[in-house]
Amino acid sequence: MASVIENAIRGTVTKGIGVVAEFNRKRMPEQDHPFLTGIHRPMDSEITLEDLSVTGTIPPELDGRYLRIGPNPAKPEAKGYHWFTGDGMVHGIALREGKALWYRNRWIRSKTVEAQTGMKHAPGPRHGGFDTVNTNVLGIAGRTWALVEAGSYPVELSETLDEQTYNPFDDTLAGSFTAHPHLDPKTGEHHAICYEAMDPDAVRHVVLSPDGKVTRELSIKVKHGPSIHDCAITDRYALILDLPVTFLDEVADRRPQLSLSLEPRAPGAGRPAAACRPGGRHRLGRLPANLHLPRRQCVRHARRQGGDGCVRL
Repeated sequence: MASVIENAIRGTVTKGIGVVAEFNRKRMPEQDHPFLTGIHRPMDSEITLEDLSVTGTIPPELDGRYLRIGPNPAKPEAKGYHWFTGDGMVHGIALREGKALWYRNRWIRSKTVEAQTGMKHAPGPRHGGFDTVNTNVLGIAGRTWALVEAGSYPVELSETLDEQTYNPFDDTLAGSFTAHPHLDPKTGEHHAICYEAMDPDAVRHVVLSPDGKVTRELSIKVKHGPSIHDCAITDRYALILDLPVTFLDEVADRRPQLSLSLEPRAPGAGRPAAACRPGGRHRLGRLPANLHLPRRQCVRHARRQGGDGCVRL
């Protein structure tokens, strides 16, 4: 885990990089951006439609809400835009008894959205100075949550999406969360591998109880800021996939060393966010998934063949 001094240095460097990036962004040529045009063109307002007309028949078994979320900049600016950072907007359709009751779209009320639209920001604590949430929306313990990787606390949403609260799972989450937790169908727990954007030296195994409270937040040492982004679970273990796909170092430009880009190289899309580090190690970490087992303070490598040491992915 990075020290207070290291985090302070990284925070200062990041702010400096942000100033330089903003200066360079304004000097970029005017051009269309692939993630701000066509099907990616942002919506420019929030709307509510009720009693929607239906073509065909909606099966009565479809009873509930269908929700989606994604980046939707309140004030699109093509110069230097990266779609990972666009303001979050959640969309929903409510279905019941073969009817489409309503459609709604709502920006996640971050402080940036407030500054750009005048709509009051949502209440609740912030984490890490970054409150844009734009990656996933799902139900946990009977409540609806908007999620993002490596940054903000989750945002709890009301049934109609109008009420929003930044909520670290009722004050049980210390650090960032993930956009892709996994539900254990046998225990009702959610498992997640989380990381901080400003701490490339550690990830965290976070477990949510069936009632949506954090019961484990275990730090695991890594190197080079791996983009782990996901995990796997078995009856007995949570598996940590430490692979050589890493976030690009914005301070030391290592582009000549990078062999695999994960970001589409469309004109105007900017530099990729992550890439494969040549010569990087592939590690498989194994942690007890059952909270009643001893809590390990390090990650064991699953290398044995056969017996309980054999894990197949």
